[in-house]
Amino acid sequence: MLHKNWLIELRKSKKMTQEEVAAAAYINRAYYSQIETGKRTPSLDVAINISQVLGFDPFMFFQDHFHARTPEDDLNYSICASFKAIENSSIVYLYNHPESYLQNVISFLITAVEKEIHCLIIDDDNNIHHIHKQLESLFSENKHYKKNYIHIISRQQIINNNHKRTVETFLNLQRQFQAVRIWINEQKFNENDWLRTLENHLNQKQLANFENVFLLRSYNASMISAKANITMMRLYPYIMTDFEIVSSPLYSANNHSIIFPSLFIQDNM
Repeated sequence: MLHKNWLIELRKSKKMTQEEVAAAAYINRAYYSQIETGKRTPSLDVAINISQVLGFDPFMFFQDHFHARTPEDDLNYSICASFKAIENSSIVYLYNHPESYLQNVISFLITAVEKEIHCLIIDDDNNIHHIHKQLESLFSENKHYKKNYIHIISRQQIINNNHKRTVETFLNLQRQFQAVRIWINEQKFNENDWLRTLENHLNQKQLANFENVFLLRSYNASMISAKANITMMRLYPYIMTDFEIVSSPLYSANNHSIIFPSLFIQDNM
């Protein structure tokens, strides 16, 4: 059990009592006291409320949630900062470690929910199982954020749907929400890439309406050839690894499609 010394010092620097912070965060003082002493980890909605009262990143509450802290973990905070700052753009994520992949998915969701942005996660069934487990822990006391802001779909369900159903799914998402984040864990491209199908079925007006989409497509780095890696660097404005997000030095705005730049990558990856 670890005291949240940083939280205590931050509260004192604001000249606030435990009772004052608890009241402003809509929780009782005993609950807040247990958070400071390390007896309880707040649910995400409570973490967001407390962070808004004291002015810090709510992700700090969950730094011990994943694994013991290492030097590389500091870079994960850089990823969180990038997720908060980047809007209406696209990222290609080449991951090496499943544990880091899962942590970054959760970071993607937390930073979106904090800004009340809706998220769509498309992944394989195994990863979805682990994502749900993490989310159940984070939202253990209040399911509001998970139910209203996070939407998870099996990639196989999308692939198996006909063209019309795929298009309807994305158009409904776009119509309902002002801003949308989409995380897609992909495998090797082929001629029938489902996002290529989507773009081919949208007219210019519909394509323009996707200006508020923040798209991230992830790939197992060991499955990507050097040639495909270079191609991605030309098509995506941002490149992500397990530990950082950087601007692509080869990116050209003239080389990408209207919504999904990676549609131009062929199946020789």
